[in-house]
Amino acid sequence: MFHNLLAAEKKKSLRIEYYTRLATVACFVFAGAVLSGSVALLPTYLQLRTTLNFLQEDAARYETEDAVAVAEPFERLGESAVLLERMELVASEEGVGDIVRAALSSRPEGIAIVGFSYDRDTSLITLEGVAETRSALVSFTRTLGEHERFTSVTNPIADLAISRDLPFRISCTLVDTT
Repeated sequence: MFHNLLAAEKKKSLRIEYYTRLATVACFVFAGAVLSGSVALLPTYLQLRTTLNFLQEDAARYETEDAVAVAEPFERLGESAVLLERMELVASEEGVGDIVRAALSSRPEGIAIVGFSYDRDTSLITLEGVAETRSALVSFTRTLGEHERFTSVTNPIADLAISRDLPFRISCTLVDTT
């Protein structure tokens, strides 16, 4: 066995110095490990930071693109809803074709309609044709004037200038249903 001839106080002082040096070396080794680990991780950190920046920029760009892409169908949907509402309104009303058919169903013999036109802005239906006789044309004009969907029916007096095979142009203004 070993016998230590140092005094107890000296032994204690050497022991404290030994552990202090040991702790200092351990701290330096730990600090070196942390420092070398940090240096080793620095490129990875920089790459992750750059990737994160790119992803954030992409996310912001996609958000604005998605907002536009999502808003566009909703705008079209709104336009479609307005169009559908108008179509339902038109479908619920009696159409111009129905009015013309009803008016023409009461035309007398000797009246031939060769064309008609409709002006939506003025609500004016114009009938063009040929009447065999003046009395047939006058009778047809009166019948149209009595129709409940017309406010006025006009036939130029010049259309009555001849007595047979009269070309005519009758203008009928529709009743305002709005």
